[in-house]
Amino acid sequence: MTASIWGYAIKPLAVSELTPDGLCLRVAPHLVPLGHPLAAVRDENNAVLIDSQNVKRLSMVGPGAGSLPTANSIVADLLDLADDIHYGNTPERFVDTDTPAIVADSAHRVAPRFVSITGTGFTREQLRALGITGRVQRIRGRTTVLTGPVADTDVQRWHSQLAAAGVGLIHVLPVLQG
Repeated sequence: MTASIWGYAIKPLAVSELTPDGLCLRVAPHLVPLGHPLAAVRDENNAVLIDSQNVKRLSMVGPGAGSLPTANSIVADLLDLADDIHYGNTPERFVDTDTPAIVADSAHRVAPRFVSITGTGFTREQLRALGITGRVQRIRGRTTVLTGPVADTDVQRWHSQLAAAGVGLIHVLPVLQG
């Protein structure tokens, strides 16, 4: 796998980050550094990682898929709801819908990217002309580039430019920071 050559694992992530431009939300496969706690999550396990000013880094890992863990969670939620109904309690809202968060637009969702395209005959100048710059590696009939921070709007432009140039885009994955 090309990602491991660069020192990363590919993991499906949902990432939420508060930035000066708003709330950045991404749900996609990400490159995660092999030394990062999320890189070690395997099999049916899920993980939640919270970075905050108060507790710094908090991580929780446990089973999250399969019939028994799912059934256990559903039954626990139903029992909590039954208790609330029985005792006349109004459950707390999970989200404050009166003051919605500002969600960052695609120009402000920025992350380093791992770009993989078919073919190995591209020069750095050709890649730069497409707006793709960074560390380049050619292996197994593909060219991979580990870029610096790039906005989602640039990634959308790459898709169009590469398609127009007849270049096969294998994937563009965000790289988890921190």
